[in-house]
Amino acid sequence: MKISENGLVLDSCVLINLLCSNYLKSFFEIYEDVVLAEFVLNKEIFPINEKYSYEESALEGRILKPNEEEAELILDLINEIDDGEAYSIALALSRGYDFGSDDKKAIRVYQSYPEHKKLWTTPEIVLNFLENSELPIDKKQVLQSIQEKGKFSPNSNHPYHYEWNKILKEGYIE
Repeated sequence: MKISENGLVLDSCVLINLLCSNYLKSFFEIYEDVVLAEFVLNKEIFPINEKYSYEESALEGRILKPNEEEAELILDLINEIDDGEAYSIALALSRGYDFGSDDKKAIRVYQSYPEHKKLWTTPEIVLNFLENSELPIDKKQVLQSIQEKGKFSPNSNHPYHYEWNKILKEGYIE
């Protein structure tokens, strides 16, 4: 199954939230079109992998390395945003993929490019996964894990704030 018709590059904040959900492997098993920047894994995820449990095999075939053109864009972006977001945005823009992030500055930079595709955030990605998974998943527990371990919760202005909090309160989505 594909989450997007363009493919989706995740930055580290979304990846960490998926790690906190305890369903990273299942997420990647369902969505074949989700990829990650090599830099994000090597410099931002692997150094803290003791904090999160996951199977590295879930990431096989999901890692993108920048080409020369993308490397130039990364260098330009690093002046504005953190390295991991710069890598992820450069890969998404260059390859015509959607971008997944919760970082306000990274989102602003990504959306400033006229060729940008769809922006995804943790709530949209996670709620999409919960709706499409055939696994018996305690949805409330998934969101609680993301909030507790990942220190993430959508703010009241987020379009998925209501659905997220409804699950936390009642355990389901209407």
